Amino acid sequence: MTDRVLILCNSLSGGGAEAVAREMLENIAGAACVLFENDDDIYVPGKKIWTASSKGSRSVGGKILINFWRLLFIQFIKFKYRPKFTISHLEGPNFANLVTINGGKRFVFVHNAFSHSYREPNFPNALKRFLGGALYKRASKVIGVSPFICEELEKNERISKQKILFLPNPINVSKVQSLVQTKYPEHLEHIVSLEYIICVGSLTEQKNHRFALLVFRKLKESKRKKNLKLIILGRGPLLSELVEFGESLGLNVSDEGALSNFDKKGRSADVFFVGFQSNPYRLIGHAKAFFMPSKWEGLPIALLEALALETPIVISNCSSSLGLAMTSRNESGELSFFNERLETECGWIVKCQNESAETIEIWQDCLEKVVLESHSLNNRDGGPL
Repeated sequence: MTDRVLILCNSLSGGGAEAVAREMLENIAGAACVLFENDDDIYVPGKKIWTASSKGSRSVGGKILINFWRLLFIQFIKFKYRPKFTISHLEGPNFANLVTINGGKRFVFVHNAFSHSYREPNFPNALKRFLGGALYKRASKVIGVSPFICEELEKNERISKQKILFLPNPINVSKVQSLVQTKYPEHLEHIVSLEYIICVGSLTEQKNHRFALLVFRKLKESKRKKNLKLIILGRGPLLSELVEFGESLGLNVSDEGALSNFDKKGRSADVFFVGFQSNPYRLIGHAKAFFMPSKWEGLPIALLEALALETPIVISNCSSSLGLAMTSRNESGELSFFNERLETECGWIVKCQNESAETIEIWQDCLEKVVLESHSLNNRDGGPL
C-alpha cells in the first residue's frame, strides 16, 4: 500500500516554492494537497486538492480569523486523510504544519532566510521570526534550499544540525524543454515574436521590479535597441503601483487586463505585465535575456528554468546558491570575489542594486552585452530548445 503524503502550500501558482509543491504533488505517489488559496483553479489529474480559504482580508482581525480557520481545516484534513508524511512550503503552511497534530512525520521547506524576509524591525516580523525559531524545532526535518538558509537556521534559530537538510529546488528539465514548443494564444504568441528581455517573479518588493523598470528605461534610450520590450511575468500586490511607475518613466505599459483585448496600444507597448502563466517556458526560452534584479532569493527556480532553456542570464548577487547554478566558481562551489559584476558562462552576476545612475549603467551595460553581442548561449540556430 502506498504511503499517504500531505503537501501544504499557499498555492500552486506564483513563485518557486509553489512550483516545487506542484512538482511534488504531480510526482509523489499517494500525495494530496491543502492550499491556502487556489485562485487559478489549478487541477492535477488523479490528485486531491483541498482549499482552506479562498478569501483574504486586509484587517488584522480578519487575518486572524482566516488563519485560525486554516489551522482548523488542516487539522481536520490530517485526521481525515491520515498521512504518514506532511510536507509544507513557506512560513504560513510551515507554521500550520507544526502547530497541528498528527499527520505523521513533518517536513518543512524553508525557501527564504529569515534575515531577508523579515528584515524590517516591526512587530509582525519579530513575531514570525520568534515562531519560526520556536516551531521549527518540532519538525522531523527542516529543509533549506540554499547553504546560507541552512547555516542561518543552525546559527541564528538554534535548530539542531542533525535536523537540517540542504536540498536544492528541483526542476523537470525534460518537461521545461518540451513545453517551450507549446504554442500560446494569439496575443502571447505576438509577444514571443518580439525582441524582449524577461523578469519572472511575484510582484513584491523582494523581486525589485521598480529597479528593473529604471534599468529598462535606460536600456531603451539606446538608439540601437528602441524596439526592445520588457516582459514581466507574475502576479502580486504591487501591480498597479508598478504600472503607474512605469508610465511615469515615459514607458508605454500594458497590464494583464489590456492583454486580454490586445488593442493597438497593447501591441505597441514597451512593457508587458502578462500575469501568471501555467507554461512560462516559451516566454523564457525566446527571451534575449533573463533579467532578475532581486534583493534576495533562496534558490530561484525560475533561474534554473532559464538555464535549462539556455537563456542568457543577467541577475543580481541575490543568493548564496548562485555558485551552485552558475559555472564560474571555485572548487568549494562559492563564487569567486568580485566588485561590481562577474561574467560567467551563463551570463552576468551584478552585485549592485541601489538606484544610482552609476549602478543603472552597470546593469544596462551587462544587458546590452547579452542582447547586442549575442552572448554565446544565445547563438541557437533553431531557437530555444
